Amino acid sequence: MDLQERLKLAQEAGPEYSELAFFFEAASTTDVDKLTEFQSNSSAAVRFASFVNPITHVSSADLSIDPIIKFAAIHNPTTSREILDLIGLNQTAVNPVIPEVIHMHKNASEEFQVFRAITDFGISEDWYEDAASELYFRECIYDEDNKVHANIDLVTLEALMYIDLLGEVGAPSDTGEFWDYLFDSEPKNLKENLALFGRMVAIPESLYDECSTIAGVRSLAGAWTKDISLMKSLMWDKQTLYTGIGGFYWQDSRSPRSSVASNSLATPEMLRQLFQEESNDEEGLGAFPHPVLWRLSCNASTPQDVLEGIVELIESEKVRDEYAQLELLVGEPDDFPYGLITSVAVQGDLRKRVEKLVRERDLDPDDYEVFKE
Repeated sequence: MDLQERLKLAQEAGPEYSELAFFFEAASTTDVDKLTEFQSNSSAAVRFASFVNPITHVSSADLSIDPIIKFAAIHNPTTSREILDLIGLNQTAVNPVIPEVIHMHKNASEEFQVFRAITDFGISEDWYEDAASELYFRECIYDEDNKVHANIDLVTLEALMYIDLLGEVGAPSDTGEFWDYLFDSEPKNLKENLALFGRMVAIPESLYDECSTIAGVRSLAGAWTKDISLMKSLMWDKQTLYTGIGGFYWQDSRSPRSSVASNSLATPEMLRQLFQEESNDEEGLGAFPHPVLWRLSCNASTPQDVLEGIVELIESEKVRDEYAQLELLVGEPDDFPYGLITSVAVQGDLRKRVEKLVRERDLDPDDYEVFKE
């Protein structure tokens, strides 16, 4: 899908996705005045895209202002040989996407090609041929001295995600191993990394197939961040991830909004707001699954009144689908067997009501253990 098609879909998605529309417009507009405006836009994504635009002539001054511009410049087909040499010969990053992209650029100099040929960037043509995106992203994670936790090269990671949005370098699958690898590496700058994920542009359903990774990292931010303001900025985004698994599996029902509902550090007021909005959605209550309500039912920090409200929705059959009711009560046995019955926050009379609902579905409450982190 080319940039004009992406731009059209982003514009049609509505005002909530205006940043994404500006991003694609900044990369493709032929209006010099508009481009100038985009280059000073408050959005880092939009500014990045404006330097990919072929009518932008990247200067050495641009590179000195913001280090991320070098990644935009190497994807700009009109970037001069001198600027490419400045980036490739003097500003080579840890990540090999820079020499590899410059290598294929029509303005790459002979000097750079020789430099690349004799310099060990740790690149194997065969190695990178089929899995380039995964490996480019993995090289954003590095250990400075083998004695401390890893650091994330946030500039490179941010640039790679913008390049993925432009359709140039495909990012790892949003449910792939890379993101687990990132968290398992216990990076020192995890807080900053989650902030980066959270400020990625929102993705509408119409562009999910092209931009699924961005929706995925926004969900990771919602689930893991400790920043309340960041959680609040993600609560509206219902873009559900599609793994192809189907059913009501945990991975297949994530969204930035539902991820906030699962965050144990979300405030009681935020969790109440999420419940109120979901319970007032009559059409949504008849659907399947219920990603937000399910995560509220599993979150040990969910207030008692919210848990009681979820139970009442099941008892009154306002949650009409029988599988949705089961989801809220016991979860998915083969994937994420957690729900109201396993919540440590469900106590006393409320637990008795939940156990009754479970028995009515020919299940034994004793088969489910209360989950304690």
